[in-house]
Amino acid sequence: MKILVLGAGATGGYFGGRLAQTGADVTFLVRPKRAEQLRESELIIEALTGRDLVKVNTVSAETVTPIYDVILLSCKAYDLDSAIDAIAGAMHQRTCVVPLLNGVSHLAVLDDALGAPRVMGGSCQIVATLTPEGVIKSMAATQAILWEPRHGNAHQPHATRTAAVRKAHPTPRSSSPPRCCATSKQATRLKPTTSSVTCSPRRVSTASTMPCSALPTRTCKPISSVASRDGRRVRRAHQPHATRTTAVREAHPTPRSSSTSPASGSINP
Repeated sequence: MKILVLGAGATGGYFGGRLAQTGADVTFLVRPKRAEQLRESELIIEALTGRDLVKVNTVSAETVTPIYDVILLSCKAYDLDSAIDAIAGAMHQRTCVVPLLNGVSHLAVLDDALGAPRVMGGSCQIVATLTPEGVIKSMAATQAILWEPRHGNAHQPHATRTAAVRKAHPTPRSSSPPRCCATSKQATRLKPTTSSVTCSPRRVSTASTMPCSALPTRTCKPISSVASRDGRRVRRAHQPHATRTTAVREAHPTPRSSSTSPASGSINP
């Protein structure tokens, strides 16, 4: 794949230089002054991780040929018209353009000039500047570039695209047991037993290696009675609420208040 980058400024120079470092076939479409600068000192990128010198290929608008598959358009908005004229000679029938301009108003201009199917949606995240000496200084730890088709497959309904992806890449059904079963470690600890256990909470992992039927049955161990302070025993488990309340009140009588309420019908001053 042949990539043409319009301009070698802060945005185009950074992403184009990083692509060239990975071995991609990258060429910069630049003006004569910038081309001479790149021939003499190469493309210089200063980032937080260090300083890189990248040897790059350059071409001018007068000598460009229609051999490029992707064009990164990273010009300023006020230079869009001249940029379109510059890249027109670099495009063949299947060339696509990835614009990296601010806003979205440039998309309509590019659609009218180059044809909507050629123009992709592009966006980038970068904090960088170009010094007068031609050095690209990156001032952030992370830079990103995104692009996506705006026509063709991108305009299909979501359900249609999802069905096509699932058909091309079927997901095998999982053969693991239900999620409510215990892990192998818990299976060793929780062996089936006929004795009842108390109602203490137990956390069960979602990893499944032990069937649910092998877990012991959880039942509440009845509490027959509880000793009170004065030695009497108060039943409080598995009794109706009223019965338990009465037993507790008998074991712990509440002294009546000696204060008297105002007479019925009296009015406080």
